Amino acid sequence: IAPIDGGGMTLSLYPVELQPGKKCRLSVWAKAAPGTNPQLTFDMDPTDPQSTPSVAVTLDGEWRRYEAVFQLPAGKDKLRCMGGITLATKGIAWIDDIALTEGP
Repeated sequence: IAPIDGGGMTLSLYPVELQPGKKCRLSVWAKAAPGTNPQLTFDMDPTDPQSTPSVAVTLDGEWRRYEAVFQLPAGKDKLRCMGGITLATKGIAWIDDIALTEGP
């Protein structure tokens, strides 16, 4: 992914049903173009960034597995989540194996 003028670009997963009050893990393998260090942010719902805090990581030129663990809000019978990964700063990144799993 390569955002234009640092405008950001988001990859979103298809919404899935998760258990409220539990933890879930959003992970991805990623690397940046040589000589760049763009920032990648993880969100549980990129359409509502206030629903859970974002987690930011800085990419480098090596393939690495990055992940964020989120505590899902409690108090609902069912919770539909769609994890999202945003290249938040100017740069080029390669993304592979995005996964959203329940549990720590």
